[in-house]
Amino acid sequence: MIIPSLKMKNGAEIPALGFGSWQLTGDTCKRAVETAIGLGYRHIDTAEIYQNEQGIGEAIGGRPEPLFLTSKVFYHHLHRDDVFGACLGSPSSAVPERSSGAGTGVLFEKTAR
Repeated sequence: MIIPSLKMKNGAEIPALGFGSWQLTGDTCKRAVETAIGLGYRHIDTAEIYQNEQGIGEAIGGRPEPLFLTSKVFYHHLHRDDVFGACLGSPSSAVPERSSGAGTGVLFEKTAR
């Protein structure tokens, strides 16, 4: 599958099309994300409100290819530190906390602003 990418300010290129995980939960979510990755998706879209971090984390954990995980957070988590906490701090999250971006996991880049 050929998906165009967008260049980010940090030089990383993120696929313009992401696999949406809305309404996916549990093992169904895990299998759907695994299938999407198998078909060539490298960008998975989720949100704090979906509460499907566990299934997504299980699907992307241990993968050798670089992946992008985008998320949306509740409006009361919009302070800079709260955004990272909402993405990384969910008790049900199995997503790796940090990756170099060259391997498995999610690239979170904090800015010094």
